[in-house]
Parts: sequence; structure tokens; C-alpha cells
Amino acid sequence: MCDKKGNSIVRAQQVPVEPVAEFMMTAGRELAAFYEAVFRRYGPKEAKMAAQNWIEEFETMGWSGDRALSH
Repeated sequence: MCDKKGNSIVRAQQVPVEPVAEFMMTAGRELAAFYEAVFRRYGPKEAKMAAQNWIEEFETMGWSGDRALSH
């Protein structure tokens, strides 16, 4: 048996591939720009730590369907 609550969870996790791919490309460009700015200002050690922190924050983002990908 499928209940409505279970169906809504599955539906919230199904996101079209194209918006996700675009979102990931944008995130990659933003990380690269952020890394370069920190690298130029503070050097490679700080840039590496800042990029790792950026990635950790990115991984904690909620991926609740279309809302996470809206512009």
C-alpha cells in the first residue's frame, strides 16, 4: 500500500535532470571564482580551507524538489 505521505516524499525527491545539471555547473563556477579570489588575497593554504568549507556548506543544502532549484 502507498499512502499520500510516502508519495509526497518520493515526488519531492524527483527533480528533472536538466535543472540539476545547470545548478551544479553554476555551483562549480561559483566555487572556482571563490577559490581564485581567496587564493589571490590569502594564498593557497587559506584558499584550500575556504574551498573545503564552501563544499561542506554546499553539501548541507536542502534538496527539496523544485524549490531548491528555483531562481
